[in-house]
Amino acid sequence: MPAFAAYEHRITTPCKDSDPGRRGALGSRRRQPVIQLPTPPAPVLSGRALCPEGRRIVTITSDEVFRALEHELFAAHEGSPDLATIDRLYADDFLATNADGRIVDKQGWLDILKTGQFPVDTITTDDFKVRTYSSTAIITGRSAYHYSGQTLAEVRHTQVWANTNGRWQLVSWQGTSVSKES
Repeated sequence: MPAFAAYEHRITTPCKDSDPGRRGALGSRRRQPVIQLPTPPAPVLSGRALCPEGRRIVTITSDEVFRALEHELFAAHEGSPDLATIDRLYADDFLATNADGRIVDKQGWLDILKTGQFPVDTITTDDFKVRTYSSTAIITGRSAYHYSGQTLAEVRHTQVWANTNGRWQLVSWQGTSVSKES
Protein backbone atom coordinates (compact mmCIF):
# COMPACT_ATOMS: atom_id res chain seq x y z
CA MET A 1 0.00 0.00 0.00
CA PRO A 2 1.44 3.46 -0.83
CA ALA A 3 2.33 5.67 2.08
CA PHE A 4 0.16 8.72 2.64
CA ALA A 5 -1.31 10.63 5.53
CA ALA A 6 -3.73 13.35 6.39
CA TYR A 7 -5.16 15.00 9.42
CA GLU A 8 -8.10 12.60 9.46
CA HIS A 9 -6.18 9.84 7.64
CA ARG A 10 -8.07 10.54 4.44
CA ILE A 11 -7.23 12.89 1.59
CA THR A 12 -9.93 14.16 -0.72
CA THR A 13 -8.63 16.52 -3.35
CA PRO A 14 -9.90 17.72 -6.70
CA CYS A 15 -7.60 17.08 -9.63
CA LYS A 16 -7.27 19.84 -12.19
CA ASP A 17 -8.31 18.54 -15.57
CA SER A 18 -7.48 20.83 -18.48
CA ASP A 19 -9.52 18.67 -20.86
CA PRO A 20 -13.04 18.24 -19.42
CA GLY A 21 -13.98 15.80 -22.18
CA ARG A 22 -11.07 13.45 -21.54
CA ARG A 23 -12.08 10.06 -20.24
CA GLY A 24 -10.70 9.09 -16.84
CA ALA A 25 -9.04 5.83 -15.92
CA LEU A 26 -12.42 4.17 -15.39
CA GLY A 27 -13.80 5.35 -18.74
CA SER A 28 -16.20 7.90 -17.22
CA ARG A 29 -16.38 11.55 -18.21
CA ARG A 30 -15.17 13.68 -15.33
CA ARG A 31 -14.78 17.41 -15.16
CA GLN A 32 -13.08 17.42 -11.77
CA PRO A 33 -12.14 13.92 -10.72
CA VAL A 34 -11.80 13.33 -7.02
CA ILE A 35 -9.71 10.66 -5.39
CA GLN A 36 -10.45 9.38 -1.94
CA LEU A 37 -7.61 7.45 -0.47
CA PRO A 38 -8.43 4.63 1.91
CA THR A 39 -7.68 4.91 5.57
CA PRO A 40 -4.25 3.41 6.18
CA PRO A 41 -4.12 0.46 8.56
CA ALA A 42 -1.47 2.15 10.69
CA PRO A 43 -0.50 5.78 11.18
CA VAL A 44 1.54 6.96 8.24
CA LEU A 45 3.06 10.40 8.38
CA SER A 46 3.90 11.38 4.83
CA GLY A 47 3.55 10.31 1.27
CA ARG A 48 2.07 10.96 -2.16
CA ALA A 49 -1.26 10.38 -3.87
CA LEU A 50 -1.73 10.32 -7.62
CA CYS A 51 -5.06 11.11 -9.28
CA PRO A 52 -6.31 8.46 -11.74
CA GLU A 53 -5.33 10.62 -14.71
CA GLY A 54 -1.86 11.11 -13.23
CA ARG A 55 -2.17 14.87 -13.40
CA ARG A 56 -1.73 16.01 -9.82
CA ILE A 57 0.39 14.71 -7.00
CA VAL A 58 -0.63 15.61 -3.47
CA THR A 59 2.04 15.38 -0.83
CA ILE A 60 1.21 15.56 2.86
CA THR A 61 4.12 15.76 5.25
CA SER A 62 4.27 15.14 8.96
CA ASP A 63 5.09 18.83 9.39
CA GLU A 64 1.74 19.76 7.83
CA VAL A 65 -0.20 17.25 9.93
CA PHE A 66 1.33 18.44 13.19
CA ARG A 67 1.26 22.13 12.30
CA ALA A 68 -2.49 21.70 11.79
CA LEU A 69 -2.85 19.91 15.13
CA GLU A 70 -0.78 22.54 16.94
CA HIS A 71 -2.79 25.33 15.33
CA GLU A 72 -6.05 23.69 16.38
CA LEU A 73 -4.69 23.15 19.89
CA PHE A 74 -3.63 26.76 20.41
CA ALA A 75 -6.74 28.21 18.71
CA ALA A 76 -8.91 26.24 21.15
CA HIS A 77 -7.23 28.06 24.04
CA GLU A 78 -7.68 31.59 22.64
CA GLY A 79 -10.49 33.83 23.89
CA SER A 80 -13.24 31.74 25.42
CA PRO A 81 -11.67 28.26 25.52
CA ASP A 82 -13.18 25.60 23.27
CA LEU A 83 -13.36 22.91 25.93
CA ALA A 84 -14.82 20.27 23.59
CA THR A 85 -11.88 20.61 21.19
CA ILE A 86 -9.38 20.57 24.04
CA ASP A 87 -11.05 17.49 25.51
CA ARG A 88 -10.83 15.76 22.12
CA LEU A 89 -7.19 16.71 21.46
CA TYR A 90 -5.87 15.80 24.92
CA ALA A 91 -5.49 12.12 25.75
CA ASP A 92 -7.22 10.95 28.92
CA ASP A 93 -3.82 10.31 30.53
CA PHE A 94 -2.45 13.73 29.47
CA LEU A 95 0.09 15.21 31.85
CA ALA A 96 1.74 18.63 31.68
CA THR A 97 4.60 20.32 33.44
CA ASN A 98 3.74 23.97 32.97
CA ALA A 99 6.20 26.84 32.76
CA ASP A 100 5.31 27.82 36.34
CA GLY A 101 6.33 24.36 37.59
CA ARG A 102 2.82 23.01 38.17
CA ILE A 103 2.06 19.46 37.10
CA VAL A 104 -1.45 19.26 35.69
CA ASP A 105 -3.48 16.38 34.27
CA LYS A 106 -6.24 16.67 31.67
CA GLN A 107 -9.08 17.26 34.13
CA GLY A 108 -7.00 19.75 36.11
CA TRP A 109 -6.25 21.71 32.92
CA LEU A 110 -9.91 21.71 31.87
CA ASP A 111 -10.80 23.01 35.36
CA ILE A 112 -8.22 25.80 35.05
CA LEU A 113 -9.73 26.82 31.71
CA LYS A 114 -13.33 26.61 32.97
CA THR A 115 -12.58 28.94 35.88
CA GLY A 116 -10.81 31.52 33.72
CA GLN A 117 -7.38 31.05 35.32
CA PHE A 118 -5.69 31.03 31.90
CA PRO A 119 -6.92 34.17 30.12
CA VAL A 120 -5.35 34.56 26.70
CA ASP A 121 -6.55 36.42 23.60
CA THR A 122 -3.97 35.06 21.17
CA ILE A 123 -1.11 32.59 21.10
CA THR A 124 1.69 33.05 18.61
CA THR A 125 4.23 30.38 17.77
CA ASP A 126 7.52 29.95 15.97
CA ASP A 127 10.57 27.68 15.79
CA PHE A 128 8.34 24.67 15.04
CA LYS A 129 10.14 21.34 14.73
CA VAL A 130 8.63 17.85 14.61
CA ARG A 131 10.25 14.43 14.94
CA THR A 132 8.20 11.32 14.39
CA TYR A 133 8.74 7.80 15.66
CA SER A 134 6.17 5.29 14.49
CA SER A 135 3.00 6.28 16.37
CA THR A 136 4.63 9.05 18.42
CA ALA A 137 5.56 12.60 17.48
CA ILE A 138 7.57 15.13 19.45
CA ILE A 139 7.09 18.79 18.66
CA THR A 140 9.32 21.54 19.97
CA GLY A 141 8.75 25.22 19.52
CA ARG A 142 8.27 28.59 21.09
CA SER A 143 4.92 30.10 22.04
CA ALA A 144 3.91 33.53 23.30
CA TYR A 145 0.69 34.18 25.18
CA HIS A 146 -1.04 37.56 24.77
CA TYR A 147 -3.88 39.13 26.75
CA SER A 148 -5.29 42.66 26.61
CA GLY A 149 -2.50 43.82 24.32
CA GLN A 150 0.28 42.53 26.56
CA THR A 151 2.54 39.52 26.29
CA LEU A 152 1.92 37.48 29.43
CA ALA A 153 4.58 34.82 28.85
CA GLU A 154 6.97 33.35 26.33
CA VAL A 155 7.62 29.64 26.55
CA ARG A 156 9.80 27.02 24.91
CA HIS A 157 7.56 23.99 24.73
CA THR A 158 7.75 20.29 24.02
CA GLN A 159 4.60 18.44 23.01
CA VAL A 160 4.32 14.66 22.81
CA TRP A 161 1.58 13.33 20.53
CA ALA A 162 0.58 9.67 20.30
CA ASN A 163 -1.57 7.97 17.71
CA THR A 164 -3.97 5.83 19.68
CA ASN A 165 -7.03 4.21 18.18
CA GLY A 166 -6.33 5.88 14.83
CA ARG A 167 -6.15 9.50 15.98
CA TRP A 168 -3.45 11.81 17.25
CA GLN A 169 -3.79 13.07 20.81
CA LEU A 170 -1.57 15.18 23.01
CA VAL A 171 -0.22 13.01 25.83
CA SER A 172 2.34 15.37 27.35
CA TRP A 173 3.34 19.03 27.44
CA GLN A 174 6.37 20.64 29.01
CA GLY A 175 6.89 24.39 29.02
CA THR A 176 9.91 26.43 30.09
CA SER A 177 9.69 30.20 30.52
CA VAL A 178 12.14 32.16 28.43
CA SER A 179 13.09 35.81 28.31
CA LYS A 180 11.98 37.83 25.30
CA GLU A 181 15.59 38.06 24.12
CA SER A 182 16.14 34.27 23.98
